[in-house]
Amino acid sequence: GKSKPDQVSVATTMILLVTGIEVEVDASLDKVVKVLEDASRSSAGTLARLTQAGTGDPIAINAAHVVAVRPGNR
Repeated sequence: GKSKPDQVSVATTMILLVTGIEVEVDASLDKVVKVLEDASRSSAGTLARLTQAGTGDPIAINAAHVVAVRPGNR
């Protein structure tokens, strides 16, 4: 049978929300910070759109609810 190609390693970033929940996203720390900064500079209610690590599902985060951002586990 055919072997599956190895998955490409993608940098992940952990986002800590004011609720205490951490969300891991598929993006480098620098990219996540930029997306959050852009959303916070936009009109009120603009969400930072990212991709959740592991699932590939889209996730939108209110930048005003972010407490900290750090490199992820991958």
